[in-house]
Amino acid sequence: MRNCLLSLDLGGTFLKGCLFDPEGVPLPGTFDREPVDSDGELQTIRNAYQAFLRRLKNRADEACLSISEVVAGIPGPFDFRNGVSRMEHKYASLFGVPLRPWFEEVLGEVPLRFLHDSTAFLSGAVLAHPDIRNAAAVMIGTGLGFAVMEDGTVLQNENGGPAYSIYKKPFRGKTAEDFLSGRAIVSRYRALSARSENSAKTVGDLADSGIDPAAVLVYEELGSNLAAVIRPILSDLKTEALYLGGQISKSFPVFEPKLREGLSDLPSLRIIEAAKDPDLVPLKGAVKWNLSKKPEQTTGGKE
Repeated sequence: MRNCLLSLDLGGTFLKGCLFDPEGVPLPGTFDREPVDSDGELQTIRNAYQAFLRRLKNRADEACLSISEVVAGIPGPFDFRNGVSRMEHKYASLFGVPLRPWFEEVLGEVPLRFLHDSTAFLSGAVLAHPDIRNAAAVMIGTGLGFAVMEDGTVLQNENGGPAYSIYKKPFRGKTAEDFLSGRAIVSRYRALSARSENSAKTVGDLADSGIDPAAVLVYEELGSNLAAVIRPILSDLKTEALYLGGQISKSFPVFEPKLREGLSDLPSLRIIEAAKDPDLVPLKGAVKWNLSKKPEQTTGGKE
């Protein structure tokens, strides 16, 4: 059997995964996704994780491939070394729960690394522009993720999380995530419209169509608010490129004009774009990050 690497993006709405060859090239036909409710009960989330892992393992077995290592991007706060969730604002039922046993029950004791999902996304997004050295990424979905790269290195804090975390950043009497997240979009839309939609995707579809002024306004406000939140950081770091990811990035054309307007006075910023393949980008980025950590790799699935 040939060896392969399993790369995972353990988001709050979907689990996504793909098999890669040892050189970091995605294997055709192996991408998959699984819905997950980050507000669900512990056993429900565990079942979703393990069902997804079994499906990907079966796919590897059918192709005569052996999963020899796993790298998983996941939101924080998280104990990346020990694989223990510290999240309280989402995946609350996972707080303090070691996740490694979930993987080992399905895949065996293969080497497993966790990294922050924003690190994975930014590491993958910059592959589209190899000349970029200073970059930033915003991921808006269930929550608000953010990462920055300086001189080709994604900046992390001592715990492996982003060096600049913005989801709790004070903004207009609340936090940035209260204005920049799926729930914020739904809440604002309900305040502006007589309709009681409960899905940011539905509001995004209405905004994309251009036929619902309230939905368009919600996304325009999102663009202005996002610019206000991240502008000081991008200015300080002389950021050259800004990449958008997460489910909300699929409506990027609607909020792009206001975002560009709010960042128009940053001379270093020359690229603002949504990731071309938002599903695969963080998986590629996680593999790139994992390859850079190879000298530190240990055996037996423990770090």
